[in-house]
Amino acid sequence: MNKVIRYMMLWVMLLYVGPLFAQQELRLPSTLGSNMVVQQNARLNVWGWSAPDARITVEASWARKPIKTSANGKGEWSVSLKTPAASYDEQSIIVTSGHEQVSMTNVLVGEVWLCSGQSNMAWTVAQTLDLKADLRKKSDKNRYIRLFNTGSIFAGEPQDDIEKVSWTTCSPESLGKFSAVGYAFGRKLQEELGVPVGLIDASYGGTVIEGWIPIETLEESPRSYWLMRSVGIINRSKSKWRNKQSQLYNANIHPLRNMSIAGVAWYQGCSNVGYNPVSYKESLSALIESWRERFHNAAMPFYVVQIVPHTYPNIKGANLRECQDYVARMTDHVELVVTNDCQDIPGDIHPRYKKTIGERLAACALGEHYGRTNVIYRSPSYYDVKFDGRKAQVTFDDVPTYLKCNGNKILGFQIGQMKDEKHIEFFLADAEFDAVRRSITVSSPKVTAPVAVRYCFDEEVGNVFSAEGLPLAPFRTDNDNFSYSARGYVEPPVATPIRFEGSGYEKVKFTDGSRLWTDRIYILAEGHYPAEFEGYEMLISTGIDLNNKEKTRGGKITALADGRIYCLTRVNNAMLKAARFGWRIILPATIEGARPVGTDENGNPKYAMLESTYIAYKDVVAGQQVELPVSDSWYSIMPLASSIEYVDVSEKTEGQDND
Repeated sequence: MNKVIRYMMLWVMLLYVGPLFAQQELRLPSTLGSNMVVQQNARLNVWGWSAPDARITVEASWARKPIKTSANGKGEWSVSLKTPAASYDEQSIIVTSGHEQVSMTNVLVGEVWLCSGQSNMAWTVAQTLDLKADLRKKSDKNRYIRLFNTGSIFAGEPQDDIEKVSWTTCSPESLGKFSAVGYAFGRKLQEELGVPVGLIDASYGGTVIEGWIPIETLEESPRSYWLMRSVGIINRSKSKWRNKQSQLYNANIHPLRNMSIAGVAWYQGCSNVGYNPVSYKESLSALIESWRERFHNAAMPFYVVQIVPHTYPNIKGANLRECQDYVARMTDHVELVVTNDCQDIPGDIHPRYKKTIGERLAACALGEHYGRTNVIYRSPSYYDVKFDGRKAQVTFDDVPTYLKCNGNKILGFQIGQMKDEKHIEFFLADAEFDAVRRSITVSSPKVTAPVAVRYCFDEEVGNVFSAEGLPLAPFRTDNDNFSYSARGYVEPPVATPIRFEGSGYEKVKFTDGSRLWTDRIYILAEGHYPAEFEGYEMLISTGIDLNNKEKTRGGKITALADGRIYCLTRVNNAMLKAARFGWRIILPATIEGARPVGTDENGNPKYAMLESTYIAYKDVVAGQQVELPVSDSWYSIMPLASSIEYVDVSEKTEGQDND
């Protein structure tokens, strides 16, 4: 009987004491753990959760004595200790509460940077052509690079922790999944500074900047009118991220707020081009201010990567780049990485080579933050313009020695004169360096009274650089958002005759009024296609039926001479894949299919315009055979050449069958 009573008493005790044991679990956030790097010469915050009112002891291997504190009634606690100078010596931190203990080992002291943004920051090392070799190399230096990847997460409310992630050493497995831009940035810092580097990758593809801004900032800051206006535009769209403002901040950034970091590398903007690009400067400024406030560092370095040229309509992409430039110029400890030369495949929003971008970010940090006087990190930028008769002379900032042109002709400049009382008409310009190559004179035979100059203020890729290799930043001297830039320079086409074997095509001239499909009304309208290809021959076909999952017709091109072959195409997956085999998009060669819809009050024809299409090219030798890319995109891929010998293989097959 006594034995039974003892078992019952033990059971009752466990019933009441068990929950207490469950509450006593000592826990740290995932941002604190083995393999991490802590910021040198700073305050390291060690925080976490335990039983309510529990006594906590924190011992760091570099500290003379442990630090003690007590948890509050909710089991929350925090201590702060000074970190030493950077070192490759491994350190440890031990947190104790009663009988519980958490040990952090293989800890290094160095520089910690946060890398954030959307898909171009999230783009991994394994996807990157000029970095993926690092996955196969064994480098002792990479032992001193540590990685923390938040993953693709978002949350409706601010989070105190990030689940299921941890600091890792820089192994092929962890590196392959990490930000390529972030890694190239960190690797360069580690090599130049000679200290451990910790990198935090908090990025998510396809996201707008408003998702990365705290809700209090969106709703209550002095910029709230512009911020909420942008949120409203996004919410009314079909964006995947509508109604998710602040949710990226909540999940990725809020849990990091107690960390000491050196600064931020930011690569985002593509997803904002389609909404309200001219107010991006308000959103970016608010993001920087709010993050500096959350990280308790009013002067925290913030380095911004400018978005590359793409297929953005009119000057929307240029508007956003201008906002990025404006914030960098107007905000202390903010620098801009110009990427006008980093577009690997024209029309691809994701440059496949990230090393240059990451190393330009590192140059910003080395020069602006770490004070390296031998580092050139600012691109040449517009300073002033003076108009003299038919010419304009443009001068620049940040030209350490002189300017150079990568090519035989300076590209990207346009000069404008008043079209009417409100609007400027722009024309492609001739541009020349002055004698010492520090300014550029711009003119056009079509412009008699210039009032404005633009450089790559569209999706054109220029070719002006500093002698040190940094590209001239895009700019405009006007502030007219309703005057679009002229069509960019198109290299004169190479008149290469071809033989084309296919079926279901019809040959037409590439000229004003020509049809774009055999079964649709859209035509080429004057001013809406590159005149350089006027009179070329083109093969058109019926449009494909997307509902039946049809594909474009394809066919075989045979070059009848050395030169180039061309086709009309959308920038779609088929053409981006074809870029691996030498096809390239000519971005200035935009074509808008036009459907006549009557005339205006002056009797001029009016058109309903399709989305833009482009001309692609591939260099070939005589006799070379190339398969025309095939796509399930709605826009046909059409052969274009100075002359086309069309062989209809369907007729040939029918004739053979009859025999």
